[in-house]
Amino acid sequence: MIGKALISSMLGVLVILLIQTGLAFALVEPLQNARIVINIPSRTLWLYSGDQIVNYYPVGVGTADFPTPLGSFHIIDKVIDPDFENPFRPPGASQAIPGGTSKSPLGTRWMGFFEDNGGEYGIHGTNAPGTVGKFSSHGCIRMNVQDAEALFNSIDFGTPVDVTYEQVLVQQDDNAISLIVFPDVFGRGKPSTDDVKERILKQFPKAKLDDTVIAQALQSPAEKPVRVGKVIPEAGDPVLSVLGKLNPESPKDAMAKRIFQAQ
Repeated sequence: MIGKALISSMLGVLVILLIQTGLAFALVEPLQNARIVINIPSRTLWLYSGDQIVNYYPVGVGTADFPTPLGSFHIIDKVIDPDFENPFRPPGASQAIPGGTSKSPLGTRWMGFFEDNGGEYGIHGTNAPGTVGKFSSHGCIRMNVQDAEALFNSIDFGTPVDVTYEQVLVQQDDNAISLIVFPDVFGRGKPSTDDVKERILKQFPKAKLDDTVIAQALQSPAEKPVRVGKVIPEAGDPVLSVLGKLNPESPKDAMAKRIFQAQ
């Protein structure tokens, strides 16, 4: 979260590139039909173009005391080299840290997506990369600087941002089905074995699942794949996902090939 007074809007997506020989300007086209999905328990941000996953990133999210707001939002602000002032102190009570410096907690990019009386929440870089992938912020979404810059160039004003709280991700690799269970840090309640089975069977009606293993996985979140059953798709069945259709030619790793949220 950051104070309102420190966020200034930009027009368009014109990115100024500095070249040693002088100034140059390049128009960076955002993705067509871009959208962002952030899942709090897994501390992951997915970038889509329509239903196609383009990339995904580890992110730092809010703590239990300062939770990231959940819901459907959209990008309302984009700032290069944003200044930072402590949002928990009155305006002017602390010295602002200039943007674009190594001391700036916001890194080099700010993408605001929600505003309330306390200020604005956004996706931003960080000068503390060790906090990425953890419950570490006051509600904002922290990214590694290079990841934030790449995301900034891929989205535009109005890009949808969905912040979800799915404790269970399901990974399908060939005929194996695995659960990846994450802790309930915000205390919203664990899903039941029957809930998870129902969600999987909606996706794979012929799946054979082990209730005991599912229950154990839910009881002790391991944040790593636990095989809970198998499925043999019929010829021609697409591999689909409630996160979207995946491109089997471009995943960054095996998990990205066949991963979907059980929701």
